[in-house]
This record gives sequence, C-alpha cells and structure tokens, in this order.
Amino acid sequence: MKTTGLKDEGPGGVKDRTVFPGIALLLSGLKVIALMIVCCSAGGRGYALEHRPFEVEGLVTFTQCSPRETNVIRRVGFHLFVEERRYGLRFTSPTNSSFDYQEVAYDGTNLYYVLSFESQVPEMMRGLPRGVTNANVGNAFLYRGPILHNFFAHEAGPIWLALGSGYYFAGVTNNRAEAVLSFDSSGLVTPENVRTQSVEFRLQSGFPCLPERVVFFESGTLANGWTNPPPYHQGFTSVVYEVVQARHFNGIIFPGRSILKAYYMKPGAKANTDLHLALVYDIEVTSVRFPKSVSFAQPRIPVPSTLVDTRFSEIAGSLALGDVATWPSEENVLASAEYQRGVLNKQAHQLRQQAQASAAGGKRSTIRRLSILFGLVVVSAFCCWALFIKRNQNTT
Repeated sequence: MKTTGLKDEGPGGVKDRTVFPGIALLLSGLKVIALMIVCCSAGGRGYALEHRPFEVEGLVTFTQCSPRETNVIRRVGFHLFVEERRYGLRFTSPTNSSFDYQEVAYDGTNLYYVLSFESQVPEMMRGLPRGVTNANVGNAFLYRGPILHNFFAHEAGPIWLALGSGYYFAGVTNNRAEAVLSFDSSGLVTPENVRTQSVEFRLQSGFPCLPERVVFFESGTLANGWTNPPPYHQGFTSVVYEVVQARHFNGIIFPGRSILKAYYMKPGAKANTDLHLALVYDIEVTSVRFPKSVSFAQPRIPVPSTLVDTRFSEIAGSLALGDVATWPSEENVLASAEYQRGVLNKQAHQLRQQAQASAAGGKRSTIRRLSILFGLVVVSAFCCWALFIKRNQNTT
C-alpha cells in the first residue's frame, strides 16, 4: 500500500497523484495515526482496517449431504455492498424460485430483511377459498445484530462471514462469536435461541481484512440445555470456513472462492472427530468494485406485507405487526398493543415453564425420598438378618 500520495478512489480503482514531498510526508503520518486508531478500536489485534466501501457480486451454491448422496439444492446470485460494519445484500431469484427477490440490510444496530413474492401471488390466489381477494405480496422482518438467521435466506450468514465480517471479527477478543447458520445440528436457529460459540479465526493482515479461515466449535450442550450423547458431550467442530482461492481485484486480494462446511454428529461414533458432513456453502466472487461511497437504505417493504419484529424477543417474543408500509421505530413498537400483549404472553409462558420445572422437580424429590426410604428398609433388613445369623452361630 502506497503512503506517499493522495489517492482518488472510484469505480475504476485507485489512482495515485503526486504532491509536494513535505505535504505527502505529513499526510502519510496522519494516515498512520488514523490507522493506529482504527486498529486499537478493533480489539488491539493490529488489523489494518480501512474506512473504504466495496461492492461484490457473486454466486452461492448450497449443497446438502447425506450418508448416501449429495444434492445441490439451489444456486443464488447476490449483490453485496459493505461499508465498515454496515452492509446491504440482495439475492437474485434462481430458476423456479418461490420468491422474486430478497434484501438484507444492517445499519450497525438493526437488521432488515424483506422477502418479495409479488409475481407468485396470482398463482397463490387460485389456491385460496372464494371470497379472499387480498394477499400479502411479501414479508418483512426486523432483527438485532449483523447476522440473519432465517430459513428462507439461510445463505445470508455464510455470505456475510465470507465478505462482510471483517470489522466484526477484528473486534473479537474472547474467541467467541455468534453462529452464522440458520439451521445446524441442534435444529432451526431463531431469535430466541441465537447462540455464541467458541471460535478460531485468521484474518487478512491488510484491507479488506476478511477471514481466511474460521472454525466454530459446539460446546457439547444443546440450545435447550440438554447434553449431547457421547462422544460429543465434550463438544465437536461444527463449522469450518476457508478461502480456497484468492483473486486480485484492482490490486486488492479478495476471496475468489470460499467454502463453508457444516458438520453434524454421527450415530454410533466412537470419537468426537468422527463427524457427518451435512451442509456445504460454495461462495464464488465474480466482480468487486471500490466506489467512493455507497448509499445505505432500508429495503423497501412491498405492500401489503406482514412485518415481524424480533428485536424484543427476550421480553415480548416475536411481534407480528400486521400490514405495514414502513419500518417501525423502537418507540412506536414499545408503545404498541402488540408489544404489551407480547410481554404478557411471554410472562405467562415463563410461569408455565417454571411450574412445569417445579412439578418435575417435585416428582424427582418424591422419587428420591422413596428411594432413600427403600434403601433404609433394605439396609435395616440386612442388618437384622446378619444379627440373626450371628446369634445362631454363637448358640451353636
């Protein structure tokens, strides 16, 4: 990376422009200081993060594996832009798809997801009862955090990991990260059971500081608190992501092709390294651009659509807000009747869970007391029998 001149960034890449040596030296020093500040703010690992947006186009292929066969489920084209932690992702519809397009956007706090199937509505309407004249043309979802966990757009997590996660992992200091899949060996991942995992990773040393390799580890305990059966109760490697081919775009190294593999437990295994390869995401980058700036915008909600807000799932569950045309603010959601009902339903659900746990605990306590009593009876009977035998021996 040159530091002796100003740089004009545009769609065509980078162009150097000569300036006076003294000014160039001063600007170079300021750039180093700024870079040090960025590195320190990223957990102190020394990654050369740059405030420089980029756009990527590519193709992701999803393959499902079973012990008997391997099936390519679908291939989806995507267009991604990244600016620091923010990103926008749009899927183009594959052949014979049930959706027109899908859009994902993350503004640094909230994650927006829209699924549009407007062209499919006439066909869907033919299967509805008579008298139904209106149907949704899309669905919208609101989440917290940068990673989308949604069955219909499950490719979003692997794409983000490959091409949009540099700032996220540069800030990881405790070797724990949020899982990126929408379903894994424990089942579907929902806002209520999103979990972090132990992770090992290696990033590029320079811009764009994307992962070269990431390995996720299951702890051995399922999301519901149950423990995996042996030998997986001590944990196992659940996901391995790796760049298999690097490519140069305007002099910058990007993951030209990367592969994410997800592993499940194997019945009858003798070691926790004996795993079943279950899912494969093959991500291929076809083009990269470096614009001066990118315009970030929330995805447009197709009308009419139903919106589900999961930002308050821990307190109120997932809130279905009905037909909406715009994204609601937090203040409006907190003041809504749906939120109040959600809080009451969540509290009632937690009380039922506590009652069930208490009842189960009571049953276990009763069984434990009966077991202890039975044991005392057995011990007492044995002692009496032993004393009887000993007296008979003394009399003889």
